[in-house]
Amino acid sequence: MAFADFPGTPTGVIVWDSVSAFPGRLSEHIRRVRCLLSGKRYASLKHLCEQHNLHYLECDKRDPAALQNTLKKWDAELVVTSGCAIVPMHALSDLRFGGINLHPSKLPDWRGANPLFWQLASEQTEMGVTVHVLSDKIDGGEVLAQSTIEPPDGLSRQQLTELLEGEIGVTLLKDCIQAMAAGTQKPLVQIASSTPYARRVADKELSEALPLATLKANTLWNLLCFYGYAPKDWLGITAWRRKLQWVAYKLTPADAHPQVDASTNQSIRQEDWQVDTKGLQVILTHPSGKITMIPKRLIPVIQLFNKITKSQGNRKSGGPSVVSAGR
Repeated sequence: MAFADFPGTPTGVIVWDSVSAFPGRLSEHIRRVRCLLSGKRYASLKHLCEQHNLHYLECDKRDPAALQNTLKKWDAELVVTSGCAIVPMHALSDLRFGGINLHPSKLPDWRGANPLFWQLASEQTEMGVTVHVLSDKIDGGEVLAQSTIEPPDGLSRQQLTELLEGEIGVTLLKDCIQAMAAGTQKPLVQIASSTPYARRVADKELSEALPLATLKANTLWNLLCFYGYAPKDWLGITAWRRKLQWVAYKLTPADAHPQVDASTNQSIRQEDWQVDTKGLQVILTHPSGKITMIPKRLIPVIQLFNKITKSQGNRKSGGPSVVSAGR
Protein backbone atom coordinates (compact mmCIF):
# COMPACT_ATOMS: atom_id res chain seq x y z
CA MET A 1 0.00 0.00 0.00
CA ALA A 2 1.29 3.48 -0.94
CA PHE A 3 1.01 4.64 2.65
CA ALA A 4 3.87 7.11 2.37
CA ASP A 5 2.00 8.91 -0.42
CA PHE A 6 -1.22 9.52 1.52
CA PRO A 7 -2.50 13.11 1.81
CA GLY A 8 -1.65 15.01 4.97
CA THR A 9 1.32 13.88 7.03
CA PRO A 10 1.76 10.08 7.30
CA THR A 11 3.09 9.38 10.78
CA GLY A 12 3.84 5.69 11.06
CA VAL A 13 2.71 2.08 10.79
CA ILE A 14 1.43 -0.10 13.61
CA VAL A 15 1.20 -3.86 13.09
CA TRP A 16 -1.79 -4.76 15.28
CA ASP A 17 -1.70 -8.53 15.74
CA SER A 18 -0.72 -11.37 18.04
CA VAL A 19 2.92 -11.56 19.13
CA SER A 20 3.36 -14.90 17.34
CA ALA A 21 2.58 -13.19 14.01
CA PHE A 22 5.43 -10.68 14.26
CA PRO A 23 8.39 -11.64 12.04
CA GLY A 24 11.70 -12.25 13.82
CA ARG A 25 15.04 -10.67 12.98
CA LEU A 26 16.17 -13.60 10.85
CA SER A 27 12.94 -13.49 8.85
CA GLU A 28 13.36 -9.76 8.29
CA HIS A 29 16.95 -10.21 7.07
CA ILE A 30 15.86 -12.95 4.65
CA ARG A 31 13.09 -10.72 3.30
CA ARG A 32 15.54 -7.90 2.67
CA VAL A 33 17.97 -10.17 0.84
CA ARG A 34 15.12 -11.41 -1.37
CA CYS A 35 14.01 -7.82 -1.92
CA LEU A 36 17.52 -6.86 -3.04
CA LEU A 37 17.74 -9.81 -5.44
CA SER A 38 14.26 -9.30 -6.90
CA GLY A 39 14.52 -5.54 -7.32
CA LYS A 40 11.45 -4.77 -5.18
CA ARG A 41 11.28 -1.42 -3.43
CA TYR A 42 10.39 -2.69 0.04
CA ALA A 43 10.89 -5.97 1.85
CA SER A 44 8.35 -5.27 4.59
CA LEU A 45 6.35 -2.55 6.31
CA LYS A 46 9.28 -2.00 8.63
CA HIS A 47 11.57 -1.49 5.64
CA LEU A 48 9.08 0.95 4.06
CA CYS A 49 8.97 3.00 7.26
CA GLU A 50 12.75 3.19 7.47
CA GLN A 51 12.95 4.43 3.88
CA HIS A 52 10.39 7.20 4.52
CA ASN A 53 11.40 8.20 8.08
CA LEU A 54 8.13 6.95 9.55
CA HIS A 55 7.48 5.43 12.96
CA TYR A 56 7.05 1.65 13.15
CA LEU A 57 5.60 -0.44 15.98
CA GLU A 58 4.52 -4.03 16.48
CA CYS A 59 1.69 -3.93 19.02
CA ASP A 60 0.04 -6.91 20.72
CA LYS A 61 -3.70 -6.87 20.00
CA ARG A 62 -4.32 -7.79 23.65
CA ASP A 63 -2.87 -4.43 24.74
CA PRO A 64 -5.20 -1.60 23.56
CA ALA A 65 -3.67 0.79 26.12
CA ALA A 66 -0.30 0.53 24.35
CA LEU A 67 -2.01 1.31 21.05
CA GLN A 68 -3.78 4.35 22.49
CA ASN A 69 -0.61 5.66 24.13
CA THR A 70 1.38 5.22 20.91
CA LEU A 71 -1.16 7.12 18.82
CA LYS A 72 -1.14 9.92 21.36
CA LYS A 73 2.66 9.99 21.38
CA TRP A 74 2.73 10.20 17.59
CA ASP A 75 0.14 13.03 17.55
CA ALA A 76 -2.01 10.97 15.20
CA GLU A 77 -5.37 12.37 14.02
CA LEU A 78 -6.58 9.46 11.87
CA VAL A 79 -6.03 5.71 11.81
CA VAL A 80 -6.29 3.76 8.54
CA THR A 81 -6.64 0.00 8.88
CA SER A 82 -6.56 -2.87 6.40
CA GLY A 83 -6.55 -6.60 7.03
CA CYS A 84 -5.75 -6.34 10.73
CA ALA A 85 -7.34 -7.60 13.93
CA ILE A 86 -10.37 -5.78 15.35
CA VAL A 87 -9.34 -2.43 16.83
CA PRO A 88 -11.15 -1.45 20.08
CA MET A 89 -12.88 1.90 19.60
CA HIS A 90 -11.81 3.31 22.98
CA ALA A 91 -8.18 3.12 21.79
CA LEU A 92 -9.07 5.68 19.09
CA SER A 93 -11.02 8.03 21.36
CA ASP A 94 -8.33 10.74 21.33
CA LEU A 95 -8.12 10.95 17.53
CA ARG A 96 -9.65 13.92 15.75
CA PHE A 97 -10.95 11.90 12.80
CA GLY A 98 -11.18 8.46 14.42
CA GLY A 99 -10.45 5.53 12.14
CA ILE A 100 -11.35 4.24 8.68
CA ASN A 101 -10.96 0.77 7.20
CA LEU A 102 -10.34 -0.60 3.71
CA HIS A 103 -12.46 -3.70 3.14
CA PRO A 104 -12.25 -5.84 -0.06
CA SER A 105 -15.96 -6.18 -0.80
CA LYS A 106 -18.86 -3.92 -1.60
CA LEU A 107 -20.36 -3.51 1.85
CA PRO A 108 -22.75 -4.37 3.38
CA ASP A 109 -22.18 -7.65 1.50
CA TRP A 110 -19.44 -10.02 2.64
CA ARG A 111 -18.58 -8.51 5.99
CA GLY A 112 -15.90 -10.51 7.76
CA ALA A 113 -12.31 -11.68 7.59
CA ASN A 114 -12.39 -13.67 4.33
CA PRO A 115 -14.37 -11.67 1.74
CA LEU A 116 -12.17 -12.45 -1.28
CA PHE A 117 -12.57 -16.20 -0.88
CA TRP A 118 -16.34 -16.06 -0.50
CA GLN A 119 -16.80 -13.70 -3.43
CA LEU A 120 -14.93 -16.18 -5.64
CA ALA A 121 -16.81 -19.15 -4.18
CA SER A 122 -20.19 -17.52 -4.79
CA GLU A 123 -19.32 -16.83 -8.45
CA GLN A 124 -19.59 -13.06 -8.17
CA THR A 125 -19.23 -11.42 -11.58
CA GLU A 126 -18.12 -8.24 -9.83
CA MET A 127 -15.91 -7.79 -6.79
CA GLY A 128 -15.84 -4.67 -4.68
CA VAL A 129 -13.79 -2.60 -2.28
CA THR A 130 -15.10 -0.20 0.38
CA VAL A 131 -13.73 2.50 2.64
CA HIS A 132 -15.85 2.77 5.78
CA VAL A 133 -15.73 4.33 9.23
CA LEU A 134 -14.43 2.06 12.00
CA SER A 135 -17.14 1.19 14.52
CA ASP A 136 -17.94 -1.37 17.20
CA LYS A 137 -19.73 -3.49 14.59
CA ILE A 138 -17.41 -5.55 12.39
CA ASP A 139 -17.29 -3.90 8.93
CA GLY A 140 -20.53 -2.15 9.83
CA GLY A 141 -19.48 1.52 9.99
CA GLU A 142 -20.74 4.24 7.66
CA VAL A 143 -19.59 3.91 4.06
CA LEU A 144 -17.32 6.66 2.72
CA ALA A 145 -16.50 5.33 -0.77
CA GLN A 146 -16.94 2.20 -2.87
CA SER A 147 -15.93 0.76 -6.21
CA THR A 148 -16.47 -2.49 -8.12
CA ILE A 149 -14.60 -4.24 -10.92
CA GLU A 150 -14.80 -7.43 -12.99
CA PRO A 151 -11.45 -9.08 -12.19
CA PRO A 152 -9.83 -11.46 -14.68
CA ASP A 153 -9.87 -15.17 -13.95
CA GLY A 154 -6.93 -17.04 -12.47
CA LEU A 155 -5.55 -14.45 -10.03
CA SER A 156 -3.61 -15.42 -6.93
CA ARG A 157 -4.52 -14.07 -3.51
CA GLN A 158 -1.67 -11.55 -3.78
CA GLN A 159 -2.64 -10.43 -7.27
CA LEU A 160 -6.29 -10.00 -6.33
CA THR A 161 -5.36 -8.09 -3.17
CA GLU A 162 -3.01 -5.79 -5.08
CA LEU A 163 -5.71 -5.09 -7.65
CA LEU A 164 -8.56 -4.38 -5.23
CA GLU A 165 -6.73 -2.84 -2.29
CA GLY A 166 -3.35 -1.79 -3.67
CA GLU A 167 -4.69 -0.02 -6.78
CA ILE A 168 -8.39 0.80 -6.45
CA GLY A 169 -8.46 0.89 -2.64
CA VAL A 170 -5.52 3.25 -2.23
CA THR A 171 -7.11 5.72 -4.65
CA LEU A 172 -10.36 5.60 -2.65
CA LEU A 173 -8.46 6.11 0.60
CA LYS A 174 -6.65 9.18 -0.70
CA ASP A 175 -9.91 10.73 -1.88
CA CYS A 176 -11.59 9.99 1.46
CA ILE A 177 -8.75 11.49 3.51
CA GLN A 178 -8.81 14.66 1.43
CA ALA A 179 -12.59 14.92 1.78
CA MET A 180 -12.39 14.39 5.55
CA ALA A 181 -9.78 17.14 5.89
CA ALA A 182 -11.94 19.49 3.79
CA GLY A 183 -15.11 18.59 5.69
CA THR A 184 -16.92 17.52 2.51
CA GLN A 185 -17.28 13.80 3.27
CA LYS A 186 -20.85 12.46 3.24
CA PRO A 187 -20.99 9.07 5.00
CA LEU A 188 -23.80 6.64 4.16
CA VAL A 189 -25.35 4.37 6.79
CA GLN A 190 -25.08 0.69 5.88
CA ILE A 191 -28.20 -1.37 5.30
CA ALA A 192 -28.61 -5.04 6.23
CA SER A 193 -26.30 -7.46 4.44
CA SER A 194 -27.72 -9.85 1.87
CA THR A 195 -24.86 -12.34 2.25
CA PRO A 196 -23.56 -14.58 5.07
CA TYR A 197 -20.63 -13.55 7.25
CA ALA A 198 -17.38 -14.09 5.35
CA ARG A 199 -15.71 -16.30 7.92
CA ARG A 200 -12.25 -17.80 7.68
CA VAL A 201 -12.16 -21.40 6.45
CA ALA A 202 -9.29 -23.72 7.36
CA ASP A 203 -8.09 -26.17 4.71
CA LYS A 204 -9.50 -29.13 6.64
CA GLU A 205 -12.96 -27.48 6.67
CA LEU A 206 -13.21 -26.94 2.92
CA SER A 207 -14.86 -30.26 2.08
CA GLU A 208 -17.74 -29.39 4.40
CA ALA A 209 -17.89 -25.62 3.86
CA LEU A 210 -17.50 -25.75 0.07
CA PRO A 211 -18.11 -29.27 -1.32
CA LEU A 212 -16.54 -29.95 -4.70
CA ALA A 213 -19.96 -31.05 -6.01
CA THR A 214 -21.29 -27.49 -5.66
CA LEU A 215 -18.63 -25.90 -7.89
CA LYS A 216 -18.28 -25.37 -11.61
CA ALA A 217 -14.94 -25.67 -13.37
CA ASN A 218 -14.28 -21.94 -13.71
CA THR A 219 -15.14 -21.33 -10.05
CA LEU A 220 -12.85 -24.11 -8.86
CA TRP A 221 -10.09 -22.82 -11.15
CA ASN A 222 -10.30 -19.35 -9.59
CA LEU A 223 -10.25 -20.78 -6.07
CA LEU A 224 -7.23 -22.99 -6.77
CA CYS A 225 -5.35 -20.05 -8.33
CA PHE A 226 -6.35 -17.91 -5.34
CA TYR A 227 -4.93 -20.46 -2.90
CA GLY A 228 -1.87 -21.21 -5.02
CA TYR A 229 -2.20 -24.91 -4.18
CA ALA A 230 -4.83 -27.62 -3.77
CA PRO A 231 -5.82 -27.97 -0.10
CA LYS A 232 -5.60 -31.57 1.16
CA ASP A 233 -8.70 -33.83 1.18
CA TRP A 234 -10.76 -31.41 -0.90
CA LEU A 235 -10.41 -32.80 -4.42
CA GLY A 236 -10.38 -36.54 -3.79
CA ILE A 237 -6.73 -37.11 -4.73
CA THR A 238 -5.66 -40.53 -3.46
CA ALA A 239 -2.67 -42.85 -2.97
CA TRP A 240 0.90 -41.49 -3.05
CA ARG A 241 -0.20 -38.48 -5.11
CA ARG A 242 -2.08 -37.20 -2.08
CA LYS A 243 1.28 -36.46 -0.41
CA LEU A 244 2.32 -34.03 -3.17
CA GLN A 245 1.37 -30.37 -3.28
CA TRP A 246 -0.68 -29.81 -6.42
CA VAL A 247 -1.28 -26.55 -8.27
CA ALA A 248 -3.75 -25.63 -11.00
CA TYR A 249 -1.89 -25.56 -14.32
CA LYS A 250 -4.46 -25.40 -17.12
CA LEU A 251 -8.19 -24.76 -17.53
CA THR A 252 -9.97 -26.16 -20.58
CA PRO A 253 -13.51 -24.75 -20.78
CA ALA A 254 -16.27 -27.01 -22.08
CA ASP A 255 -18.55 -26.21 -25.01
CA ALA A 256 -21.26 -23.66 -24.41
CA HIS A 257 -23.90 -26.35 -25.02
CA PRO A 258 -24.71 -28.59 -22.02
CA GLN A 259 -23.71 -32.23 -22.29
CA VAL A 260 -26.51 -34.78 -22.24
CA ASP A 261 -26.51 -38.32 -20.89
CA ALA A 262 -27.89 -40.42 -23.76
CA SER A 263 -29.16 -43.17 -21.46
CA THR A 264 -31.42 -40.86 -19.48
CA ASN A 265 -31.66 -37.95 -21.93
CA GLN A 266 -30.95 -35.58 -19.03
CA SER A 267 -28.31 -32.92 -18.62
CA ILE A 268 -25.33 -34.12 -16.63
CA ARG A 269 -25.62 -32.93 -13.07
CA GLN A 270 -23.32 -30.31 -11.62
CA GLU A 271 -21.98 -32.80 -9.06
CA ASP A 272 -20.64 -35.12 -11.79
CA TRP A 273 -16.96 -34.44 -11.16
CA GLN A 274 -14.35 -37.01 -12.16
CA VAL A 275 -10.84 -37.14 -10.69
CA ASP A 276 -8.30 -39.00 -12.85
CA THR A 277 -4.60 -39.51 -12.18
CA LYS A 278 -2.24 -39.77 -15.14
CA GLY A 279 1.41 -39.98 -14.12
CA LEU A 280 2.38 -36.62 -12.66
CA GLN A 281 -0.94 -35.04 -13.51
CA VAL A 282 -4.33 -34.91 -11.85
CA ILE A 283 -7.23 -34.23 -14.23
CA LEU A 284 -10.46 -32.81 -12.79
CA THR A 285 -13.24 -33.22 -15.33
CA HIS A 286 -16.69 -31.63 -15.17
CA PRO A 287 -19.40 -30.85 -17.75
CA SER A 288 -18.39 -27.19 -17.51
CA GLY A 289 -14.68 -27.78 -18.13
CA LYS A 290 -11.46 -29.58 -17.28
CA ILE A 291 -8.67 -28.58 -14.89
CA THR A 292 -5.17 -30.01 -15.21
CA MET A 293 -3.03 -30.01 -12.08
CA ILE A 294 0.68 -30.73 -11.66
CA PRO A 295 3.02 -30.98 -8.66
CA LYS A 296 4.23 -27.59 -7.45
CA ARG A 297 7.86 -28.69 -7.69
CA LEU A 298 7.51 -29.10 -11.46
CA ILE A 299 6.63 -25.43 -12.02
CA PRO A 300 10.29 -24.19 -12.20
CA VAL A 301 11.13 -27.01 -14.66
CA ILE A 302 8.19 -26.13 -16.91
CA GLN A 303 9.01 -22.41 -16.75
CA LEU A 304 12.60 -23.14 -17.76
CA PHE A 305 11.43 -25.39 -20.61
CA ASN A 306 9.03 -22.71 -21.88
CA LYS A 307 11.77 -20.09 -21.68
CA ILE A 308 14.18 -22.25 -23.73
CA THR A 309 11.46 -23.10 -26.27
CA LYS A 310 10.53 -19.45 -26.65
CA SER A 311 14.19 -18.45 -27.09
CA GLN A 312 14.69 -21.07 -29.80
CA GLY A 313 11.53 -19.93 -31.54
CA ASN A 314 12.73 -16.31 -31.55
CA ARG A 315 16.05 -17.32 -33.14
CA LYS A 316 14.31 -19.30 -35.88
CA SER A 317 11.96 -16.44 -36.71
CA GLY A 318 14.76 -13.89 -36.71
CA GLY A 319 13.08 -11.62 -34.21
CA PRO A 320 10.92 -11.45 -31.12
CA SER A 321 7.40 -12.82 -31.20
CA VAL A 322 4.56 -10.38 -30.53
CA VAL A 323 1.62 -11.61 -28.49
CA SER A 324 -1.60 -9.71 -27.94
CA ALA A 325 -2.89 -10.08 -24.41
CA GLY A 326 -5.74 -8.66 -22.40
CA ARG A 327 -8.23 -9.38 -19.68
